[in-house]
Amino acid sequence: MTKLRILVATFLLSLLGTAFAQIPKDSAAIVINRYLSNLGHDSLNWQTIDIKSIITFSDGNDTIIMERRFAFPEYSFVKLSRQGKVFFGLYSDNTEFLMYDTARHSWDVTSESDYLRMLAGYDIRGPLWNWENMVTSAQYRGISTLEGNKVYRVAVSDPLRGDREYLFEKTSGNLFLTVELPTERKNKTTNPDVDWRAIHEYTPVGGFLFPTLESYQSKGVITIIASKIQLKPFKKTDFPRPETIHEYY
Repeated sequence: MTKLRILVATFLLSLLGTAFAQIPKDSAAIVINRYLSNLGHDSLNWQTIDIKSIITFSDGNDTIIMERRFAFPEYSFVKLSRQGKVFFGLYSDNTEFLMYDTARHSWDVTSESDYLRMLAGYDIRGPLWNWENMVTSAQYRGISTLEGNKVYRVAVSDPLRGDREYLFEKTSGNLFLTVELPTERKNKTTNPDVDWRAIHEYTPVGGFLFPTLESYQSKGVITIIASKIQLKPFKKTDFPRPETIHEYY
């Protein structure tokens, strides 16, 4: 979808509300699991997934290079840089968890819980991977028509990512739009920093399906993420351990 169509779709969703005829309680699982089956990521273990992304912004003020590397279930690496300078990073071999400290210009030990919370936004398997063990609720909200296309709507409450509504194309079953919702926790409502997230293009690589063109809107600025993905046999040397200066958490 174009930027305009995403904005229109989001507006239409706000008008549609959640009043639908009775729906089988397991429909959310059917929709989500069909999408995950399309991706095929469950059999990705012990392959090195190398992702290089260019991140640009609609205000034209910045360009970020994002490098990600995974070998599930143990290794993960994320590095974001601007004009050749690293400003964010994550690394783990599943025994220690490292985060790049911008102020110290070093890779430092952090807690597993903090690491996993930060990694959630970069995991190539997407926000619904392992959803049955991660979310507290998933509600099927029915079928809507957007831009002449039928879409499934599923609302999910996720302790890591907050409350969201996911939209899946009825024909392909693939996720294409995520609408961030206000999240209520302990009688406190938190408004999301991001309005919506879109997947514009999926690319098959080595028998698996990956998002290679994505976008999201935050505070009126559209961010575009264009990625190239390579799969190769796992080698431990693909995941060199960054130098660690000190521990904190």
